[in-house]
Amino acid sequence: MRPCSQKYLSGASKKRGSFRHENGEVPTAAGKERRDGGKIYRKLTKRGKHVTFTGVWNRDSVCRELKGSAASKTSGRLLPEKKLNRLNSKFDKIMKVLVTGGAGYIGSHTVRQLVKTGADVTVLDNMVYGHAGALVDPEVKLVKGDLGDASVVYPLLMKGDFDAVIHFAAFINVGESVQNPLKYYMNNIARPLVLLGAMQAAGVKRFVFSSTCATYGVPTQIPIPETEKQDPINPYGSSKYMLEKVCRDCDRAWGLKSVFLRYFNASGCSEDGLIGEDHEPETHLIPNILLTLTGEKEYIEVFGTDYDTPDGTCIRDYIHVNDLADAHLKAVDYLMKGGATECFNLGTGLGLSVREILETAEKVTGKKIPVRYGPRREGDPPRLIANPKKAKEILGWEARCKDAGAIVETAWKWMTGPRRGHY
Repeated sequence: MRPCSQKYLSGASKKRGSFRHENGEVPTAAGKERRDGGKIYRKLTKRGKHVTFTGVWNRDSVCRELKGSAASKTSGRLLPEKKLNRLNSKFDKIMKVLVTGGAGYIGSHTVRQLVKTGADVTVLDNMVYGHAGALVDPEVKLVKGDLGDASVVYPLLMKGDFDAVIHFAAFINVGESVQNPLKYYMNNIARPLVLLGAMQAAGVKRFVFSSTCATYGVPTQIPIPETEKQDPINPYGSSKYMLEKVCRDCDRAWGLKSVFLRYFNASGCSEDGLIGEDHEPETHLIPNILLTLTGEKEYIEVFGTDYDTPDGTCIRDYIHVNDLADAHLKAVDYLMKGGATECFNLGTGLGLSVREILETAEKVTGKKIPVRYGPRREGDPPRLIANPKKAKEILGWEARCKDAGAIVETAWKWMTGPRRGHY
């Protein structure tokens, strides 16, 4: 973040320690905001004290000022970069984010992290698979509505004054997508087109898309870089790939800037056990394993033991949900700073087989897992492991939890905690 250019300050405003727009206009209306030529003015009050932020933001520079007794040491001068970052993370409520599917598994963990940074968060969810109980922060606004309902989505975007949209809402069951492809193309492509249309109408041009490594199909190289050809082998992967292409077309047509986060096997739950993974039906490996130990499943079925892997079972890159949430925040920050449309693989770079995950779960829980081995599931590649180098270089993101045991521990804590794995 660079210091604010002096061209934004008039001689008079320098003396008073307040900010002026290039045209000499002074921001007004305490507690409100307004936009002028891409610049954003805001004021806010913290805990009833006379502490306000006023300033200007654009793609190239950010300036802030504190006024009032609680900020006497910094009043009347620009804050150094380190203090700005600290204040933004603790106090700054200026970023307004719409999160579609925010009451779902990954969405709810991301919402929780957004709130911790001080963002103003609105969740749009039709609650087909979402849970109101997953939104544990009272300041989060929940709009119950369908992504494809223009009568809901257009007014929400037109009035919301959002800085960015994070899009999670989607169907994710690979096997079901093979059996019922139209359901996936309708929900994962057609309905988001309404969202994108509303964003265009409202002038919202920052879009973080929850994509998937399934867009690669059967990769030609492991670990998988972003340069790998996208050739999905199931309708789920195809639906995500198609929406990525739509977003690139929107970039060329009206300047939509998108980040496609192609993540691998989302897993784990919040470390405090307050929110977690609760799908119906459950399709992910780790919770299905643990459900056999809570008595909700009789056994865990392993799909295929004849893959070209060391133990014959599929190998996947298991990434903790909190690490995925952190990547979404970094993607929004990247776009807020003027980043171009980009794609990033999100994973640990480490692969574990189904049998290795079973062994890990038995070590963590101290219990024997009942297992049955069945035939391959249609649409499953033998290996999917991320090369996350690009995300580290550009977003500054890297998975912090790379231990499968630690991931299973957080999932087990959710399963055995006060909510017993359910909302």
